[in-house]
Amino acid sequence: MSDVIMSIGAVVFFIVFATLLFTFILFLLSFFSRDPRYPEYLPKISVVIPVYNEAKNVRSCLHALRSSTYPHGRVHVIVVDDGSTDTTCAIVKQFSNITLVHQNHKGKVHALNKGIARALGEIVVTIDGDTIVEPAFLEEIIKPFSDAKVGATSGAVMVMKETKGILGAFQHVEYLINNLNRRCFSRVFKTGILFFGSLAAYRRQALLEAGGFKPDTLAEDWDIVLEIKRQGYKIINITSAKGYTAVPGSLSVLLAQRVRWWIGGMQALKKNRALMKEKNFVIWYTFVTYGWWALYAIISLPLIIYQIAYWMPEGGIMTLFLYFFRWFTMFGPLYVMYKLPVWGLNMYSIFGVLSGIFTLLITFTALFYYRASFHIRNFIFSFLFIFLYFPYILLLNLFITYAIFRSFFLEQKFFVK
Repeated sequence: MSDVIMSIGAVVFFIVFATLLFTFILFLLSFFSRDPRYPEYLPKISVVIPVYNEAKNVRSCLHALRSSTYPHGRVHVIVVDDGSTDTTCAIVKQFSNITLVHQNHKGKVHALNKGIARALGEIVVTIDGDTIVEPAFLEEIIKPFSDAKVGATSGAVMVMKETKGILGAFQHVEYLINNLNRRCFSRVFKTGILFFGSLAAYRRQALLEAGGFKPDTLAEDWDIVLEIKRQGYKIINITSAKGYTAVPGSLSVLLAQRVRWWIGGMQALKKNRALMKEKNFVIWYTFVTYGWWALYAIISLPLIIYQIAYWMPEGGIMTLFLYFFRWFTMFGPLYVMYKLPVWGLNMYSIFGVLSGIFTLLITFTALFYYRASFHIRNFIFSFLFIFLYFPYILLLNLFITYAIFRSFFLEQKFFVK
């Protein structure tokens, strides 16, 4: 029985390594691919900001838009209040030349559609009320629309610089790695469907053709971009269009966010599974890897627990401490390299060391590319994340497992028919 379990573990480990190797190869190829050069393009745009009880953040959000380098006369800002009970509306009214729209508390999807209905520009930009954009954001995220085949673009979302705590540090680096991966996909394949709706832009005509945002998934941004993709438009990730967002500061809020993201992603993919008929590698890769990581999240923890017990050394407290320390930190691959003369080369040692090297190179590139490491506090937290990356990944896998359990086995069903 133990041989069967260890064989399953070897297969799972090989698939994980193959996925990481593909990501690393894509990362290298991206350095030899150039982003398209778009001509100057400054159409009239409408910025839609859905808000609900965002008194803490909306002022900073609007101030950031006021600092935009995009010609102000060509920007129409629409704030849609989703029935806030705090001072959100009072703060918005302090800003001139902003259209404030009210609705009863119906949710973000209805707020977005209400804003789109009032939009005057040919491009609609959506920004969350807890997000702050850089001055060049609007210019950068609009550029690709000079190509009539582009239907939607997404910017690089980073964690607000004021974010504190170890959980914020983990998310800080996680977001940077995700941004780098999306950049690599867009650079190499000239398209991508991994999307962040908190910093996004859409061709208004494409939105109307898709029927607007739908309330039948928990990931309305990914759902709409898949529908736009089905219409034949290109989806581009613009990592030079940067913004900063507030992230969960507690495990309970992070759990709620990731459950919503994961279930919403499954809903959007299932709803738009007709895309699988297209001969498009990016689409196939997205669908297959999403399913794979769902399976991995479920089986990884039992396998890891079994492997830890299987190789558990005999000895005192210090021996056990060092054993677990190697398991759950980047010290593990370093220790394997140190022991190579004794243990020799095998599948686990080669793949384990290479996985550590790939992860370090990708992570540090993400840090330096987005200039995040030039802040001492961010660098210290980022290094801590890299060194302790495995426990955080296990935590996210637990969240995914809970999301899958909740969607399939609890009474409340999330999937649309």
